Amino acid sequence: MTVQPTTHWFSQPHRGVVEETITQGGRGRVKYEATSWPAELAPSAKDASLPPKAAVLVVGRTGLVLLVMPAEVAVQGSAVANSS
Repeated sequence: MTVQPTTHWFSQPHRGVVEETITQGGRGRVKYEATSWPAELAPSAKDASLPPKAAVLVVGRTGLVLLVMPAEVAVQGSAVANSS
């Protein structure tokens, strides 16, 4: 029996920086709190592609994989941006 990791959403978003390109449905890496983490796009970050050095908001995690969204998308009126 395979146990699926649980998704945990953070109450406050945290800033991070892309180290390896992240595309929809793909996995890259993000520098967050001085550590490199595997990362995927959050479901709300549809059709985004994040190149290295892009600013992101870390909004949750599934297991050890961070869930991120582009920082500029969040600034355009997302409730996530307003809570940072």
